[in-house]
Amino acid sequence: MYLTGRQADPPPESLRVERRPILVVDDDPDVREAFTEALRYEGREVAAVCNGQEAIDWLHGRPTQRHIVVLDLMMPVLDGRGFIAARKLDPVLMRSDVIILTAGGDCREVVRSLGVKHCFLKTTPLQQLLHTI
Repeated sequence: MYLTGRQADPPPESLRVERRPILVVDDDPDVREAFTEALRYEGREVAAVCNGQEAIDWLHGRPTQRHIVVLDLMMPVLDGRGFIAARKLDPVLMRSDVIILTAGGDCREVVRSLGVKHCFLKTTPLQQLLHTI
């Protein structure tokens, strides 16, 4: 299965040291479903929400857990950049690592400007993303 293309940078370090639950945040129901199904197939615990505000609410409902958040940048209500801004001020959100998933743009710039460790284009082969998670 492909997201559809190539990764923007060399393979990043893995977050798999501990198998944390994953939260997929994307407004596109097809993307949410594809990621959720693929990650569950890999034996991972996965939840999915539609936007950054729902992600904040969901994570606040589990304040002691650390998650991996797979976050789209462009969404209604609260986009990925808004989630990252809120995360910088919120200890509950800071507990989780974020992987940006974007339809376009320069992942190196996204990593630099948002202060996240990982960014993938939605065109990245799913196996590369799974290797990071």
